[in-house]
Amino acid sequence: MGPALGNDNTCVFKDIKDIHGETAPCSSHKVGDKDKPCPVTSSRIHSSGFSCKELSKLNAQRVTKGRVALKAATGSSGITLQGLLGHAMNHTSEVLILENVDELMSAGSNNFSFLTSELAKRGYQCFSGEFLSNEYSLPTRRKRVYVIAFLVPHGKTADAVRSCAEKAVALAQRLKGAAKAPNIMDFLLKPDDEYLESEFVRRNEAKEQTSETEEKRDAEQWRETYRSQLEAKGLSVSQIVVPPAERRTRWYQLMSQRMHLVLGHSMATHPSLTSVDVYQSMSREFISCDKNTLSTLVPGSTVWLRYLKEPRMLLGLEALLTQGVPLSVARVAVMNKQVSDSNCMDLAGNAFSGTVFQACALAALVWTPLATDESSAIVVDAVTSILDL
Repeated sequence: MGPALGNDNTCVFKDIKDIHGETAPCSSHKVGDKDKPCPVTSSRIHSSGFSCKELSKLNAQRVTKGRVALKAATGSSGITLQGLLGHAMNHTSEVLILENVDELMSAGSNNFSFLTSELAKRGYQCFSGEFLSNEYSLPTRRKRVYVIAFLVPHGKTADAVRSCAEKAVALAQRLKGAAKAPNIMDFLLKPDDEYLESEFVRRNEAKEQTSETEEKRDAEQWRETYRSQLEAKGLSVSQIVVPPAERRTRWYQLMSQRMHLVLGHSMATHPSLTSVDVYQSMSREFISCDKNTLSTLVPGSTVWLRYLKEPRMLLGLEALLTQGVPLSVARVAVMNKQVSDSNCMDLAGNAFSGTVFQACALAALVWTPLATDESSAIVVDAVTSILDL
């Protein structure tokens, strides 16, 4: 469940499958060199994602296995959901906020109906909605489904509580009206930032460990792999050219020959390109033509930013910032070497969009079934008045 960040005494449990019981192995606390079993507690709001691997459109087997992945309880999607449901059964919370890819709601799939049924067995009623992170002041285009589930309290009917969840989702979606348009420069380190320079040095040293012969062989293999794809688009490898000024930049030299091909292809097919994830293949483009909005980040992303005075890759630290993680938290983690920059990119690729979660949490607290209808209506009226200004 991720490495511990900061200097607090927070427990960080390693595996969601372990948190259904009273204790679970905790990576923050040790007994000798072993993880200490720490108490697993309940909270008023429990937020959790579960693996999207079998559900994601990036998974070639999604069409066959993904439709029943959650009910089958196989693969990382089904297994991690079982861990979440085990925790929900034994450690009840007033509110659950769950997140996954939009394919969770896909037609022809029983995944969402299975999820709602399993939550109902554990005393929860829920409602879901789709959210785009770039509509909530973040410079990434991350489309996700968020599920708000309320524990049905004594004296309330399931239908009434489900209605509260539906109103909470509607309010969270309305809150995007309060968000300002993101400016990517607010999320990038300054050119003279010491971390930016140290990360360049680290990557350059790693690049030097790769032999020139090995890299040339790799490049030729990728040219052959991509040749047919290019021909299908009426292009040839010789047309995949990156402008000289861009090729001369020091960060460009850090990329592999395959990444150079992906970048050149994206530029040839999208003349107004501002950024591209060169970690992806030509057949699976993650591109953007709006400098203030990046494509969806995934674990391992290598995003090339073309519009900077010195074009370069997006750092993992910056990727965390684009997901709403405060700079103070992210910087402490990397400077203390608690996580590497590549770890940061992996974390960002799996992260909740912070401002979307905040909108859902605020809306859930407004429409909690434990509040009176009158108090919720007063708060909603106040929020609506602010949004209408």
